[in-house]
Amino acid sequence: MPVTTRNKKSLPRIAGPDRWDEWSKHLASRPGLPPPWKRISAGRRSPLSWSCPPNADSASAHGLLGNLERWMRAAQLETADVARELEPWLRSAGRCTADVDFALECLGWSYLLPTLAKVLPAAPWCEVLDCLIGLSAAKPDTQTTHEPLVSQLLTGELPWTLADQFPELPRCRALSRAAGRRLSAGVRELLADNGLPHCRHVDQVRPLLACWTRCLKL
Repeated sequence: MPVTTRNKKSLPRIAGPDRWDEWSKHLASRPGLPPPWKRISAGRRSPLSWSCPPNADSASAHGLLGNLERWMRAAQLETADVARELEPWLRSAGRCTADVDFALECLGWSYLLPTLAKVLPAAPWCEVLDCLIGLSAAKPDTQTTHEPLVSQLLTGELPWTLADQFPELPRCRALSRAAGRRLSAGVRELLADNGLPHCRHVDQVRPLLACWTRCLKL
C-alpha cells in the first residue's frame, strides 16, 4: 500500500521546515494531495467521528476535538483561535495519560498541520510536528483499559497519517514501515482466526474498525 503517489525523485529538492517561507508556500500549493478528511468520505463530520456511536453526545465533540473538526470545514482559520487551543495542549501533551480522546486529538492536529502552516509561525508549527512524531514512537500507558485501541491509534494510525501527510520529510516518510507493521500486528492480535474480535475487545470493535478503515483509505 503506497503512502503517496507523487514522484519520489522530486522530494529531495523540496525545502523543509528549516526554510519556513519556502516550506509554508509549498504546503499551500502542493498538487495532488487533498487533506485526509476530503479523501476519506465521512459525510458532514470528519472521519475521526467514526469512533463514536452514532447517538453519542460525547463531551469531546464540544471540546478540542470538536474544534479540530470544525476547523477542517472552515474556509479560513484564525491564528488566535488556533493558539488558544494549541498552547495548553502542547504544554500538557507530554504529561497526560494517553487515552482515546487524546489519541484522536493527535490525529486531528496531524490532519490540520498543512493548513496550520498558513496561520502559525515556524516555531509552534515545528513543535507540534515534533510532538506528534515523538508520540508516534512512545508506548501508551499499559494500565489504561483502552490500551489496545490507543496503541493502534498512536503508534499505528498517527505515524501512518504523518507519513501520508508529509512524504517530503524523510523522518515522516520513514514512519510508514513501522506503522504498517504495528497496524498489521494489531489486526492479527485483536481478531481471532475467523476474523471476529476476541470477546475481551468486543466493546472496541467500532473504533478499531474506524482506525483500520481510515488507514486503508489513506
